[in-house]
Amino acid sequence: MNKVEFVKAIKEVVESSSVENTIENLSEPPGRSPDKRLLEQSNWFKSLPPSEQALVQDLIEDAVKESVFGMLCVLDGVRPIASSDDSSMNIQLTIGDSLINDTESECLHDIYQNV
Repeated sequence: MNKVEFVKAIKEVVESSSVENTIENLSEPPGRSPDKRLLEQSNWFKSLPPSEQALVQDLIEDAVKESVFGMLCVLDGVRPIASSDDSSMNIQLTIGDSLINDTESECLHDIYQNV
């Protein structure tokens, strides 16, 4: 798996499914005894006219995309997760023998913006 394949997989498995699952949960909360908070959110969402439900879906999509982008920035080493004094922090993501987030080529977060 190379960088582009990795990012495409993340878009499908993480981004798309997170948005879909969130909208499904709002539309029909899962389980016999759904969480009270989710029921309240679902009732509110279903009370909205379709145009406003579409806006909520857009907001969910934007939030998920921003989260995935931020995580890829962390993996690329351009968004620190440790204090600035810790220069030894170096995350290496490997799949098999391939280093997916090597800093010598295009960053994952840049690929994400373009796939």
